[in-house]
Amino acid sequence: MKALVFAFVVFSIVLRLGEVVLINHLAGMSGHIRNVEQEIAKTRERNEELRQNIASASALLMITQRAYELGYIPQTSVLTMSDRELPVALRSRQ
Repeated sequence: MKALVFAFVVFSIVLRLGEVVLINHLAGMSGHIRNVEQEIAKTRERNEELRQNIASASALLMITQRAYELGYIPQTSVLTMSDRELPVALRSRQ
């Protein structure tokens, strides 16, 4: 009977030690997982910035190509009808 009680006590101690080791390992893994999640978030933000840059560059490139196709050429000189600077567009008076 004493041997059975002793075996039960030893078994309980071994289980508790295993639990401590497992909890320690899981705590270390949660820190690693948190770091990986932060890296994923940073990568997603960077990807979104790059997508916006690509979209912006693509839009300007497409506009430029379409303008050349329609016969527009880059402005080489400026011709004004007034000696004062005018804004690009004037509001029409009605």
